[in-house]
Amino acid sequence: MQLTKGANAPLTSSTVTITVTGAAVDLCALLITSDRRVRSDADLVFYNQPASTCGHVRLQDPARIRVLLDGLAPEIETVVVAAASTTPRPAGSAPTCRSPSRCRTVPGSCTTRSRA
Repeated sequence: MQLTKGANAPLTSSTVTITVTGAAVDLCALLITSDRRVRSDADLVFYNQPASTCGHVRLQDPARIRVLLDGLAPEIETVVVAAASTTPRPAGSAPTCRSPSRCRTVPGSCTTRSRA
């Protein structure tokens, strides 16, 4: 299944592979409980920690993550997958926030963060 930006679709399988194409990215995953928090650093999957402790969330390469939903701990309610661009930006340029009312630029940096 392919999704366009902003699209949603029900999952039809307990094994899900998320792949980003068309851009150079590093993917990461956060295993989130019902209180919207990770339990510890073990619930983070990224280039330096390519698999969850249980092994059911695994970074297969920088742009692909596989999730085995049936093997996740019962307290894990959500798996958040995020992508960070690895494309260098010209010196002095800042990323563009596509929804300015929901983002803010952090003073002294060239990053944008979503408002809580």
